[in-house]
Amino acid sequence: MVASNFERPPFTEQLGNDERLARLRSSVRAMRRTLIPANFDAVKAVYREAAVNRPEDPWIPYNHGHFLLTVVGDLEEAERLLAQHLRFWPEDVVARKGFAGLLVRKGRFDKAIAMLEAVLRDYPHDTEALLVRGQAYVGKRDLDGARESFARAVALRPDSSRLRITIAGTWSAAGQSGEALSHYRGALEVDASCTDAYRGLASVSSQLGKPDEAYRYYEKALEVDPDDSATHSNLGNAYLRDDKRDKAVDHYRMALELDPNSILARANLAGALARQDKVREAIAEYEETVRRSPEFDAAHRSLGHLLYQLSLIHI
Repeated sequence: MVASNFERPPFTEQLGNDERLARLRSSVRAMRRTLIPANFDAVKAVYREAAVNRPEDPWIPYNHGHFLLTVVGDLEEAERLLAQHLRFWPEDVVARKGFAGLLVRKGRFDKAIAMLEAVLRDYPHDTEALLVRGQAYVGKRDLDGARESFARAVALRPDSSRLRITIAGTWSAAGQSGEALSHYRGALEVDASCTDAYRGLASVSSQLGKPDEAYRYYEKALEVDPDDSATHSNLGNAYLRDDKRDKAVDHYRMALELDPNSILARANLAGALARQDKVREAIAEYEETVRRSPEFDAAHRSLGHLLYQLSLIHI
């Protein structure tokens, strides 16, 4: 039986109100906030237990599926759970858009576009639906369709730098540098202090073989926010690509001072140290990387390679 009269409750209410489910709800909130891979199985276990206790509650498969989609990246199981939720509540526009976004990630562009067209017939001013439809068009290489969708979204929310950043990132990932640069610059017209836009411009400039331009954009981002760990890490990447190892190491270290939990900054620091022939220091950083993120296969491989190198030194 399809239920069509649900109201979307806040997350704190979606696992029920009895004492046991309240504890489960609290556990999910705490573990979701950390976003530590080691907690993922525990979060999934909480959702499964909640589903056993409340099998008719459509919000449990929705939240479980959303977690798998946005945090874990388990697209197959997320699709099953979101489809289960939509069988309960096919009119749920938020879930329909989320499901369409999942289809885009799985390369099922035509089906995603069809779902979003249905949403837009009822809600023609839904910028998220226009955004995801544009991403689907980019995926199927219909660039005119993408431009039309993105232009409509921007016209509806001209003051949203975040929207421009998302569109720019989509174009950049598709190798459409000119479109990406245009939207990153558009984001800066809306918000001159948008560090994501400066980082995006730097990344595209680097891809275009313009390292000096990339450095300038990263430095501009650091003028706006000198304590941004991600900018220091990205600038380190740019310097390392240009074989400026000392500068790369300096910025990776600054990134880690600002955010000691940055796994990528630590792994990149280890790689830069290895390229400086500082093998023991590199090993120490890789060991810390895999201690904090045991599923990081590339770090394990690099650590093994360096340990082998070190063993040869001592033969």
